[in-house]
Amino acid sequence: MCSSDLTYVSWKGAFWDNLYIQEPFALQIMIEAYLRHTGDYTIFNQKAGEATVWEWMQLWVKELQTNYTNKEGLIDVGYNTEKIIEIRTDGYNHVVPITNILTVHLLYRMSEWAGILKDKNFNAYYADDEKLKTLMNERLWSDSKGWFENLYPDGGKEAIWTNHLFDALGTEYLSGSQINKIVSHLQEGVFLGKFGIYSIARNDTIHWDLIDSDWGGGGQYAGAPGRLSRYLYRQGFSELGWDILQRHMRYIDYFPYLPQNPRTDAPIQDRSSMPVEIASGAGMEAIIFGIFGIEIENDKLTIAPVRHENMGITSLIDFKFRGNSYIISIGKHDFSVSRNGIHLTTKP
Repeated sequence: MCSSDLTYVSWKGAFWDNLYIQEPFALQIMIEAYLRHTGDYTIFNQKAGEATVWEWMQLWVKELQTNYTNKEGLIDVGYNTEKIIEIRTDGYNHVVPITNILTVHLLYRMSEWAGILKDKNFNAYYADDEKLKTLMNERLWSDSKGWFENLYPDGGKEAIWTNHLFDALGTEYLSGSQINKIVSHLQEGVFLGKFGIYSIARNDTIHWDLIDSDWGGGGQYAGAPGRLSRYLYRQGFSELGWDILQRHMRYIDYFPYLPQNPRTDAPIQDRSSMPVEIASGAGMEAIIFGIFGIEIENDKLTIAPVRHENMGITSLIDFKFRGNSYIISIGKHDFSVSRNGIHLTTKP
């Protein structure tokens, strides 16, 4: 999910009955992007339907903790896998690792935002988060497999090799060892295919199928390679991030747009597929924040591009930040930055 704009939705009626667990995480990502680009925390006071944005975020947390948390304290979606995503093979249910990891990320952000907004729940969000992070690492992480496992009510565990778990690389709460081991599974014929990544690893013979390409195995959601590429650049795996982007670019020769759920090993889309603009946005963000190395934190813009051998000479034109327009040009041996048409610097 990638966007700098916040779309307001009025949730009414059977809102919670139609809940998808990933929705609060998607909304969180959009709010984070908005705050990075604007620094405007008054967004939380704006009404979105029947409540303010801040009140909605608090309601999401309450829903997760009230109806989707087991006695141990882990996020448990039960048997109703449609609450998370359309995976048609058994086992991707109950305590799903990525749901817990993203809840950790959500609670840390809620604690941070509560502190800025002077909300009374600041300490509670932080304490809940620390507890969940500890439980997640103790109960779900398998060091021998280098992967977080699914946990079931009978205490059984199973590693499901889904690309969902790579979204953990976009958070700040994995150890260096965990990051390295998760990334190590991005291998040819496992997760890597001709046009990007498989939604289920090819060597996961239990869960891989061709029924639902974008999440079931044989293909990918078209925004997944771009999102993963951005995370890899952020974590220091720039060559692997570039490799995945190049694979994904091969679709250009076959499709006039990025389809929702194309196959990973062939330029074919499912019949249910449709154009997805947000998938193109994920690729753009990988280029802007990965290749061109733009980072925004606390009103500070940092630019540290990465040059790849077969990339050639390239420029990012008119990147806007806080009323200024930037041009970043990457050459063979250096890069230059201009702001509002005035050259600022050239560096190796």
